[in-house]
Amino acid sequence: MKRIFALILALLAVFALCACGTEPVSDSEPVGNEENVGLANPMQESSQDALKSSTGYNLIAPEGATDCAWFEIAGEPVIAELNFTLDGKEYCLRAVAGDGLDESVSGMYYDWATVTDGASTEGEPTSFSVTETGAEAVFACYHDGATWCVSTADGADEAVMQAIVLDCIAAQ
Repeated sequence: MKRIFALILALLAVFALCACGTEPVSDSEPVGNEENVGLANPMQESSQDALKSSTGYNLIAPEGATDCAWFEIAGEPVIAELNFTLDGKEYCLRAVAGDGLDESVSGMYYDWATVTDGASTEGEPTSFSVTETGAEAVFACYHDGATWCVSTADGADEAVMQAIVLDCIAAQ
């Protein structure tokens, strides 16, 4: 009799513990409380025309570019972006309103081995930054209230990068 009573108590304890368990959360249910809010992705895919309409910047892919994708990055101010491949190298071209040359617009944060400050043919300030390996680079130019920059992590060629930026500026 004691054994049956002990068995019944053990089964009741197991059922009690099972009843206290929680159901698994499905992928569609939010995790946490109402204050636990995820951040919205500030980067929205766009088209060249829609980006020009919303930001005022006409980001033009260079002749021969492939895999072109335009984006608008929300913030204050809004950043216009074009990603593309040219001659096997991936590039990111950005334009953003500002009060002066701002190389950080590129989103590349390295210890730059070489930084060359200069001026475009029209006298606007420019900057070319490259890492010690020569793989990562940013060319930036300030023109008419905006910083224009192109960056790559596939090998730097200042002349090509400068032409990409200046051709876009000329198309405005």
